[in-house]
This record gives sequence, structure tokens and C-alpha cells, in this order.
Amino acid sequence: MEKEELIIDTSSIIFSLVNGNDIFDEIENTNEYYPIISKGVILELKKFAVSRTKLRPLAVVAINSIKKHKIEINYSTLYVDKWILELANSKKYSVCTNDIKLKKKLRNMNIRTLSVTKTGTLR
Repeated sequence: MEKEELIIDTSSIIFSLVNGNDIFDEIENTNEYYPIISKGVILELKKFAVSRTKLRPLAVVAINSIKKHKIEINYSTLYVDKWILELANSKKYSVCTNDIKLKKKLRNMNIRTLSVTKTGTLR
């Protein structure tokens, strides 16, 4: 079975970790998806990693998980949401996001969206 390309948004990465899960472990376990993130997602996580917020340790874990799972990074310089919208629309890739506004825009474009649940599954 060929894996489906799945664009991963920062919101889903953080949401999964807040709830004690790792989105990339879940993706690997399902063996259904080929995850893709943008350089912008990495930059957002790095910004959180040096912040003085509760997201700091989660961002560090996220960055390490991306490295561990050898996640494909697209080096686009577009703002993350714009990159997601453009890539998903042009390639018809599915998107995993827990961002309600982004999800609404994607659905209006007839792009398949998934979210991470509190138990860590993709739905």
C-alpha cells in the first residue's frame, strides 16, 4: 500500500505532546502516511524552544522527534499557513492540523483534514 502524503501543522505537533503523545510515533505506527513539514514549522518550534512559556519543553521534544523520525522538511520560505494552503491545494495532499481557522479554510477548498485527538490518534 502506498503511503498518503500528509502535511503536518505545528498545532497538531504541540497538541499531541500536550496530551502525552507523539504525532510522529502515531504516524509511524499507522504506516498510512508520509509526513511533511515546512521549514516554517521548525522555526516556530525553535522559537518556542527558547521561550519562557510552558511550550518550551514540548518544542524541544518535538524537534528531537522530527529528527528521530527523519521527517521530510520542505524548505519553503512561505508563512506556514500559506505554505500549507498552497501545497495542499496544488498537490491535493491531506493536512493534519488542530488549528480551527486553518481547518475551515482547507475544508472550503475541499482538502481532506485530520486532527490529533487527546488520545493521540489521527481522525
